[in-house]
Amino acid sequence: MSPRPKNSPPDRRKDILDAALQVFSRKGFAAATNAEIAKAAGVTPAALYYYFPSKEEMFKAAISERRGVILPVLEQLDGALLDLPPSEVLPALARNMIQFMSEERTQAILRIVFSEGPRNPVVSRIYQEQVVDTIIRFIMTYVARQMERGTVRRMPPPLLMMLMAGPLIATLFARDFLQIPIMSGVTNEALLRQLTETLIPALLTETPAKPTETPKKE
Repeated sequence: MSPRPKNSPPDRRKDILDAALQVFSRKGFAAATNAEIAKAAGVTPAALYYYFPSKEEMFKAAISERRGVILPVLEQLDGALLDLPPSEVLPALARNMIQFMSEERTQAILRIVFSEGPRNPVVSRIYQEQVVDTIIRFIMTYVARQMERGTVRRMPPPLLMMLMAGPLIATLFARDFLQIPIMSGVTNEALLRQLTETLIPALLTETPAKPTETPKKE
């Protein structure tokens, strides 16, 4: 960080991040300026620069704050939840992901990524590194473990992950981003119920495969 400007207002980090997301969403990441963000946040350009020397740092911080909301859930997939059955873990994961993706700040970031990512490699790279890689790493660890235990159907782990996550993401995208009229009545509870009752069971095996025993030598 740069030296704190004299008489700068304390604890303005959240205000700046809120303003940055608003300006990025309205003008686009590339077109937004630090001066506009500072004005929207009600701080001086010097105060903004103290907290965030660049737009990239602001965007990283906004994503990092969002990642911190879902990370404790994901970390359990490589810890306390690793050996729990997918009939318990996958519905809980789906519930947390639906809630996470429905929150206003998460959707503000996603709108920036969807609109700017295809033509701005900086936005795409930051989101990939900060969010996508983290989510994939934890989910793939759990899925691979459960395939070893025979509790989920055998297939390439990325495919199983997308068979579960794809309908979830597509439904929320159609409802909240494209705002397709027929999707307006689909609630988070209805989406979770169908994932839990229809889709997730189709990915599970009827009974876990038993480990192969090594024949005892006579």
